[in-house]
Amino acid sequence: MGVELTAFFSGGDGWAQPWALDITLIESLRFRPPTGHTDMDVAIALPRLLHHDFVSHGTDG
Repeated sequence: MGVELTAFFSGGDGWAQPWALDITLIESLRFRPPTGHTDMDVAIALPRLLHHDFVSHGTDG
């Protein structure tokens, strides 16, 4: 089971409240993956997160 992209964010409901990048989680990835996930799960999820962000802000308007 991989890491869901929403795991990198805190707060927000997708409508009225904006999503905020969970900086604490991102910084903790330097030392170890989140409990229940492997390094490979994180290694796959981070590029997916970047790809989603680039597409959302670069080519989707």
